[in-house]
Amino acid sequence: MKGFDDAGYTVQIFLFNAARMGVPQKRERVFFIAHRKDLKYPKLSMEFHSKPIPFGDVREPYGKPMDPDSMQAKLLKYRIPTDRCIADINERVRKVKKPDA
Repeated sequence: MKGFDDAGYTVQIFLFNAARMGVPQKRERVFFIAHRKDLKYPKLSMEFHSKPIPFGDVREPYGKPMDPDSMQAKLLKYRIPTDRCIADINERVRKVKKPDA
């Protein structure tokens, strides 16, 4: 923050959870929004209140139901209570290692 201030920028920091933005993922991300102080922009107000999409209730874009023949739909049939995401199922069932986060 000090570096931005020293460089002449006003900064706002936002913490967003993708689950509140219509994305079926529980991922938090930090966004830094900066602008030059001399531009005197108003502060941004960014809030997202979408209902979280629970794991297992995955849908295609635009609210279309998931294709029952898709890999995700097939994997969800093997879901167990300890699975946190489809990658957990994929790793267990298909022996495909999860990508590094």
